[in-house]
Amino acid sequence: MNANTPDLSPTRFLTPSRWLVNGKVIYAILTQWHELQVYFKSLAIIKNCSSRMLQKMLSDMTNYLYLVFVLPLIIEFKLTNSSFQHSIADQCQLFQDLHVFYRSLRSRICKEAYVDMLEPVVDFQLRSSDEVQFGSKFSKGKAL
Repeated sequence: MNANTPDLSPTRFLTPSRWLVNGKVIYAILTQWHELQVYFKSLAIIKNCSSRMLQKMLSDMTNYLYLVFVLPLIIEFKLTNSSFQHSIADQCQLFQDLHVFYRSLRSRICKEAYVDMLEPVVDFQLRSSDEVQFGSKFSKGKAL
């Protein structure tokens, strides 16, 4: 291969043992979504049940949108989780990191009702699908 030829070798996926924690597999799937669709659609006869299931999942854009939604949450979780991995850590900072992550997640999917600004959240309900904060990629159809 010369210096002007791009490397077209497929990206290797990580083992699924810790995929949820690091999010790299989800990122790889999202960045190669269309290539994976084309690959599985190009297989004339799929004898393998797993391959058929992957083809079906990749043809459903709802799955793509779920991954787009969950990726930033997993990245935030990874950052919060990594602060708990230190042998010497500030417990107050750990609590603050966990609290910020919790509030961020809750604000995306829940409606909050306050008694007043000094009281904690008294009641919260799940947002309707129209009200959920999916992120910037969802606005104006940019995710597709």
